[in-house]
Amino acid sequence: MIVYALTVILTLSNMLLALTRKHSKVIAMFLLLFMWLLFWGNTMNLDYEAYSSLYSNIQHGVPVFKKVNMEIGFILIMKLCTLLGLNYTGFLTLTSLCCYLMIHSTVKLYCRNYNYVYLLYFIFPFFIDVIQIRNFIVMSILIYSVRFLVMGGIKGKVKYVILLLLATTIHRVSLVYLPMILIRPEKKNNLIYCLATCSLLFSILFLLNDKEIPIFASYIESYIGHGKYLAYFKKKTNWGWILLCCLPLSSFIMIMFSKRIYHNYNRNSTITYYCDTNRKYINIMYYINLLLIIYMPLYILNGNFLRIIRNIILLNYIVYSIVNKVIDNIDIKVLYSIFVIIYILAFFIIIIIPQKEDIIMSVINNNIIYNLLR
Repeated sequence: MIVYALTVILTLSNMLLALTRKHSKVIAMFLLLFMWLLFWGNTMNLDYEAYSSLYSNIQHGVPVFKKVNMEIGFILIMKLCTLLGLNYTGFLTLTSLCCYLMIHSTVKLYCRNYNYVYLLYFIFPFFIDVIQIRNFIVMSILIYSVRFLVMGGIKGKVKYVILLLLATTIHRVSLVYLPMILIRPEKKNNLIYCLATCSLLFSILFLLNDKEIPIFASYIESYIGHGKYLAYFKKKTNWGWILLCCLPLSSFIMIMFSKRIYHNYNRNSTITYYCDTNRKYINIMYYINLLLIIYMPLYILNGNFLRIIRNIILLNYIVYSIVNKVIDNIDIKVLYSIFVIIYILAFFIIIIIPQKEDIIMSVINNNIIYNLLR
């Protein structure tokens, strides 16, 4: 009961502070600390047994590189932690700490309302991140690396690509974010509009072709290789694809309106360095959300591909926090907050609710903290 009480108290307190002008970094840090404790303190979830068994094998010197269909970077991280003398819980503690430090360094770089960002992240997709560890590491690296896209220039893009290639050694999903180097932060990206439009047209063809990818199917399967990834292409959604398509489209629509609102409230203001950085960041996120529409056929095919959008959602939260800060009309601020809440609840209801026992309950109930405090 104490864990549930802490969840409610931290959620409500951060909600009140997020929607007012009196933000509290201390309360936000308490929520982040609570999430970190829940993360490494988890003792059972859908993927726990597979990861803990792999770690145990590495710990006891069992050769795993050729026997496990898993990226080498993740195995090396586990190997490093075993050399440090850590057990599996220690591995989770150290890895998640490094990931949250990367996330927080990006949050504090672009916004001041930490309560807003961490509250939304706690609602979604925190609980999935606890289960899908490799994807969480990739998400953290991606979030950290976006600053180099905002920086722009050849040097910034090279740093972004290096970090992304590093993330690819942990999970192949990282490759889908490589096209983001095409985004030019200070210019209109007509190529991105063209790619997104072509993807939507291709999605129609994809649906008419019974969700079979014409021409490229054999090449995709040859590249992916692993049976666990190929399964994503074999197991197809029914009519649920309509809801799944709404999520990436709603992300783009929310960012589009956020960009317009921010521009309207800063049109006549003196542009400081901080405001200029925020403007570039929002512009980058606008084109990132537009660009990720190119993967619409994959969202239609299988809900597992929604992790592509899920991995940038915290970056979107930073945009909402920035925009919420600049709105000085109380009615517009309330209306904007309502739309943000509807947006995040859509993700929560469509993705989390159908599996709430396997996702939320498994994280809260099967936890070292829960066992200590009950």
